[in-house]
Amino acid sequence: MKSLKQKILTGWTFIRALYFGLGIFILIQSILDQQWLFVFVGAYFAAMGFLGFGCACFYNSNKPEQARKIEAKFQKVEYEEIKENDII
Repeated sequence: MKSLKQKILTGWTFIRALYFGLGIFILIQSILDQQWLFVFVGAYFAAMGFLGFGCACFYNSNKPEQARKIEAKFQKVEYEEIKENDII
């Protein structure tokens, strides 16, 4: 299990940075406009980006080892195309 410091400092993707940036923007704008309900919305999105939870942006780098092993068992399936002339 990653520590909180590792989780904050690693695994940054474009989507995660976008969540953080938009969350900060919504937070600041809602404070300036005194729209207090949106302060919570902005804080939630900023926390999602900062802490890496609630979205798929942190999913791949934080996947449990057991899930990786299960995915490794699946093999690529090859399909053969059957043309209309081949059907008798």
